[in-house]
Order: sequence, then C-alpha cells, then structure tokens
Amino acid sequence: MKTPKTFILKNGVVVISKPHKQYPDGSNQAVMHVELKYVPNDLDGWGITKDIPAFKAEAFTKTDAENFAASSELRLRDAA
Repeated sequence: MKTPKTFILKNGVVVISKPHKQYPDGSNQAVMHVELKYVPNDLDGWGITKDIPAFKAEAFTKTDAENFAASSELRLRDAA
C-alpha cells in the first residue's frame, strides 16, 4: 500500500496512513508499520490512532474499519 486508504463510515472516518519504518526496541532492523486513525464526525477532529504492521493493513476491509471505529468510540466516549 503506497497511498493512504480512507473508509467513510456512518459515524466517522478511518484512515490508514502510508507505511513508515519503526525500529523495535534494541533492533537495528526496521519494520514497516501503518497508522490507523479513527475520527468521529462529532468530536472536532479528535480521534484515536493505532500503529499496526503494514502487512496487516494490506487486507484491511471496511468491516475491519467498522470494528476499529466501534472499539475507538468506546474509548473516546469514556475519556470525554
């Protein structure tokens, strides 16, 4: 995946970033990761992000986006 991918959902948007390198603790070898970001429609741009290995994002579907959004909603509403 070279470009960001966007899923427009009923209550917000999930965006998968372009891959970036992360170096695990004490490692000299980079691992490619992407950032999942969920932003609900009603929180003025506030949202939740999560880094996952890039290979997992290759098969990321709208259903996965909806599941990530649902779990993010619970955390955001608890924090508000």
